Amino acid sequence: MSALPSDASALAADRSPSGLRDSSSALLAQAAGDLQQGHQHLRDSSAALLAKAAAWKQGLARSDSIGRLASLDAGRVLATYGVMWTHVAEMQGHSPAWAALGRFGTSFYVAAAVFFAARTATKPEPPPFRRALEVRLKRLLVPFVLWSAIYAVFYYIVTRPSGMSVAELTKWWGPFAGTARHLWFLPFAAFASTVAFWAAPRLLRFSVAQLAWAGALLALGTYWLFYRIVFFAMDRLWAIDWHLHRLDRWIEEVPLMVAAIFASTLFFRLSGPSSAPPAQGASTRWAVVLGVAFLALEIFYQQGFGFIDLVTHSEGRFVANLAGLLLLGVFLTVGSRGWVRAIAPLGRLTYFAFLAHVLILDMANSSLALLPGHGTLTFAVLCTLLLMALSVLIGAFARRTKALSWLIP
Repeated sequence: MSALPSDASALAADRSPSGLRDSSSALLAQAAGDLQQGHQHLRDSSAALLAKAAAWKQGLARSDSIGRLASLDAGRVLATYGVMWTHVAEMQGHSPAWAALGRFGTSFYVAAAVFFAARTATKPEPPPFRRALEVRLKRLLVPFVLWSAIYAVFYYIVTRPSGMSVAELTKWWGPFAGTARHLWFLPFAAFASTVAFWAAPRLLRFSVAQLAWAGALLALGTYWLFYRIVFFAMDRLWAIDWHLHRLDRWIEEVPLMVAAIFASTLFFRLSGPSSAPPAQGASTRWAVVLGVAFLALEIFYQQGFGFIDLVTHSEGRFVANLAGLLLLGVFLTVGSRGWVRAIAPLGRLTYFAFLAHVLILDMANSSLALLPGHGTLTFAVLCTLLLMALSVLIGAFARRTKALSWLIP
């Protein structure tokens, strides 16, 4: 029998039982390898998708945090304008009723300081109390000391030609007031935010209803105590003699601190992980409602200033306190919108503007008094806008100038 061709011999060998077994084993081995490689690819793809999902979720959380902070930065712009308006109106001789329209600005700043302290304290892993206190004191008390020195030098130079004595010059200076009429806010904000950092985690243990009722009752009780008893019990002459006269501003703001602590804690309770976030429409409606309430309260404050003074024998700063809280609520609920993101960068310069605007105003006030229109409301509005723009521009320049950057808190 002639020999089979080589291909036929190979085919015959493959068809033998041993050849079939070898081929089957090879096919099974290849299939197993392909399956393992497919599983590995699937695991890699799943891991990549999970990583992207986690990054996306983290990005959303970061965007939400940035949006919320951006909205408060936008709120700072309006609050700073309010503070400046009050000082401009007072210096240009407008009535206390018109000057009162801007008092919500300081109240907004107090409430915001409490809010940020409570926000830090209620994080899943808050910083130690001592570390948080150090950061807060550096943020608030270092500028207080620095700018007190700047204003002290300025007022000494300005008043020296008039022959004013050092005792007369420093009569209104003190540890609670600094050397300018607006610097009292810094030590009080340090005090209020420290209390908030300690209290907020403890209050967070209570339910929404308990926080709402306890907060309302305690805030009302604190307002009654401080506005009806403590405020009038303080001896003003004694306070002035001991350079503690700005304690009256602390007395007026302590009830706001209490209300802001409970309101901030209630906000975090309602917006916690177990709570569903409000829909965009609901958030917008809340912002509108709070905004309308803020405007109505401002109108009432201006129109009813005389009535408030007659009934309470005070300037009614509790109305400004409520207005500041309402404004904080507006910017917490408005979210990250185009106009918010547009003006938020200005808010990051308002700290410097708040510190420096009285210095600029004192330097320019005598020249402004010579201009036509001085003493009218329109002139005061334009002066406030110009003062704010100039303060922000100087702050932006100082931030970018190494020799002046130490002025920026």
